[in-house]
Amino acid sequence: MRLASRSTRLVASLAALLWSGPLLAGDPDLAAARDAYARGDFVVTIEALGRAAARDQADAQFELALMHANGFGTAPDLRTAAVWMRRAARNGHVEAQFQIAVLSYRGAGVVQDHREAAHWFRSAAEAGHGEAQLQLGLMYERGDGVRQDDIEAHKWLNLAAARIADDRPRQRTLARQARDRIAQRLSPLHLALAHRLASTWGPRSAGSERLSPR
Repeated sequence: MRLASRSTRLVASLAALLWSGPLLAGDPDLAAARDAYARGDFVVTIEALGRAAARDQADAQFELALMHANGFGTAPDLRTAAVWMRRAARNGHVEAQFQIAVLSYRGAGVVQDHREAAHWFRSAAEAGHGEAQLQLGLMYERGDGVRQDDIEAHKWLNLAAARIADDRPRQRTLARQARDRIAQRLSPLHLALAHRLASTWGPRSAGSERLSPR
């Protein structure tokens, strides 16, 4: 499975996520952090995010992780970033679940652990994260961090091929190619089962479960 090959590429991908999604409405510290970030005051951004993150606000924990990863308002620190990313993941933040899986797979800021990576890829995949479904499917195909299972691999890759956004054509093509590769070696019965598992699957709602620490 190919993930970010170097820490520099990983940090660049994390930078693109800063303030890219909707935040919890009505949180004054998050609002203050976003305003400070917009005017380039990253120290105040970090301080405001820290207050919200200390209250177990998952959005703040996620944004704080990104700030530490990219060295905005502080020295770049993937270890601290991973701490906050994991806390956000445990609080049900789907993108944080995907990102801590990437960090765990690569051993960036944390001890490399493919089993933990599979755990977090699964959490994000169950919420409908297409790229997490792709990575989980590839891990099942290879028996990487999970027990090898072509039926599960086909299911997740089939879902990924349908859910990965149009602006990720390379990843979507990879999902389709891997799915079709696996289909060629499945028996008709097992292929039908894989299709049925995918067709009956439904995502859990984002943030609907708080995960126990790992």
